[in-house]
Amino acid sequence: MCYYLKLKYFTLHGPLPGMPPQFLLGNLAQSGLLFDKASLPEAHIAFKQRYGDIYVQKFSIVIPHGLISSKGAKYKRHAGLTLPLFRRGKIVSNFDLIVDCVDKLLIRWRAKSPQHVHLDIVQQSQNFLLAIFGLIGFDYDMETLDNDNDTNKNELTKALQYFLSNFNMMLFSPKILSTIYFKLSSQYRQSQKTIEQYFDRMIKQELDNGKELIAQRKRTSLIASLVGSLQQDEEMETNKSEIEID
Repeated sequence: MCYYLKLKYFTLHGPLPGMPPQFLLGNLAQSGLLFDKASLPEAHIAFKQRYGDIYVQKFSIVIPHGLISSKGAKYKRHAGLTLPLFRRGKIVSNFDLIVDCVDKLLIRWRAKSPQHVHLDIVQQSQNFLLAIFGLIGFDYDMETLDNDNDTNKNELTKALQYFLSNFNMMLFSPKILSTIYFKLSSQYRQSQKTIEQYFDRMIKQELDNGKELIAQRKRTSLIASLVGSLQQDEEMETNKSEIEID
């Protein structure tokens, strides 16, 4: 309460342009996400038309070490590893893979009964992007285009989808409430543990490929690029220790 009153009435700098948040609810009620069942894209469009492209940096609550949450030298390091893999030249080499994913999605849509009117295109698009990201970045099939969300038993996919679904709440809620929720949520901790376990397995599998194969694949594979960087760090630490001993 004291923190809220200080920010509300005793802050020297002016607030950012935007709708003042409500106590405890943030902008959840004002955006329509809480009571009017508005979708996140609809809320974003309404806020953008009214206030312009202004975003609140809250992603560090969920992904504290992610590219979007990093600054300074840490950001430069993360960006140097990941962004080159998403340049036009790298994407063009994966066109066949992307086309295959598009074909799978279209086949699913065509297989739907003509009586089935409603289709969650937003959810289907998220599944489509997860499938592409998993195959290009980690050589891993998320199985999002093979099963419905309710029947998909892939643990990693379920964990990632849980993260995506919670962005709605996180973006429009007060930071302190989002932080408390994620610290107390057993489902969030389990999802985080699942993601870490799967990524550790991917890293171990990539390490088994050997340095030469990793060096060849790091230009087109995110996991190979990360493992290659990890090996460079280990070599630098080893050389540093040897110099200190001498």
